Amino acid sequence: MRACNVKAEHVSHAIFMAGGGQQRGVVANKDLAEGETIVEIPRDSALCLFRGDKAPAPDLAAFWAAHPQWYVRLGIKLLVERDKGPASAVSGYIDILPKPDECGQFPVEWSDAEIAQLRYEKVESSIARQRDKWKEIQGDFRRLCPQRTAWSD
Repeated sequence: MRACNVKAEHVSHAIFMAGGGQQRGVVANKDLAEGETIVEIPRDSALCLFRGDKAPAPDLAAFWAAHPQWYVRLGIKLLVERDKGPASAVSGYIDILPKPDECGQFPVEWSDAEIAQLRYEKVESSIARQRDKWKEIQGDFRRLCPQRTAWSD
């Protein structure tokens, strides 16, 4: 992260044991004073969204226009940066993100039987709506960006 001028001298990435599994997080390497700056990230070393941003690549323009949601657009920017590999200004950040096989702890990835064990209808319906929305977004992506279908597999 130093190559991108990110300053975080007093914290480190860590893996914590919690809830019967591993959780990613950050740990302080020293006592931190109230008001002390912990992390500084230059804007050109961060993924940012701005009103009026254009699609990050011409072949993504139709999908970008169809999905103005911040989380969809940030995801697209992240995937474009991931494809750049070490040349990306945010490659250090991308390198520490969880891999797809490490995301099974998210409720939308649970089986229907696991979700039913919650026995809480509001949460169950919320998970169902999120699954449906993600399927819709994925379908639109495959339709509008067929040359990048590897991203949606």
